Amino acid sequence: MNLLDQDRKYILPIYKRLPLEIVKAEGMILTDQEGKEYLDFYSGIAVHTLGHRHEKVLEAMRVQMENFLHLSNYFASPSAVTLAKLLVENSFASKVFFANSGAEANEAMLKLARKYGRSIRKDKVNFVALEKGFHGRTYGAMNLTGTPAYREPFGEALEGITHVRINDVDGLRSAVDQNTCGIFFEVIQGEGGLREMEESFAEELMKLSEEFDVLLLADEVQTGLFRTGTLFAHEILPVTPHAMTPAQGLGGGLPLGALLLSEKVEHVLRPGDHGSTFGGNPLACAAGAAVLEKI
Repeated sequence: MNLLDQDRKYILPIYKRLPLEIVKAEGMILTDQEGKEYLDFYSGIAVHTLGHRHEKVLEAMRVQMENFLHLSNYFASPSAVTLAKLLVENSFASKVFFANSGAEANEAMLKLARKYGRSIRKDKVNFVALEKGFHGRTYGAMNLTGTPAYREPFGEALEGITHVRINDVDGLRSAVDQNTCGIFFEVIQGEGGLREMEESFAEELMKLSEEFDVLLLADEVQTGLFRTGTLFAHEILPVTPHAMTPAQGLGGGLPLGALLLSEKVEHVLRPGDHGSTFGGNPLACAAGAAVLEKI
């Protein structure tokens, strides 16, 4: 029984597999068991920012593996601190929380905004998100995602989430009020068809945030790490978020996501409010630090 047959037998068929058995990856090249080479434009779905098996990333992993693969978050990890420092020093953020994926980072950002809103008024718990946006497949992130087909098979949607079209300034203004705690957005919608945010829409985000004390929550899971010409995509527009989630390419091929927090919200989540067993895994953070240092 070949690999693909075993895959069908033992693994839940969630994904549409390509009929290839890849045995090696190097740079941008995938090699199958027959020795045929392919250019990998999937890049692990926006993961391999530096290509497969980049030597700087591999070396950082080798060094970390000689020390330890995992610690509980009751200990400080040098590689996590190094990566967090790089993220803070190169962004608007003052603090970082590490997760395992973009979806998990977005769940943390959702909780952050809700707790922030409730600290002002108990009814300030609603969100505005963008139609055709994509924020992940966990339950909260799925409901923020702006494509109904992702949500409908799973029953009732979370209450308090309104979706508006990207660049619809009037629609955005009509959706935000005193009970809005956060606005989730991608500067460039990837899953939604490469729709780019316009400057006028970004300016309106800033105005509404100031007027209604609403947190601006940027999903940079796919757009971060120089994939758009700047380290983070929001830097090309007149908008600065209060929180942001890079992921995908952050771990150099290992599972890693992050929630970056501005000074305004760095004190919202306290011990016990959130956590992650593997978030900030030392090996993933060592790879992530190597990626950031290189780019």
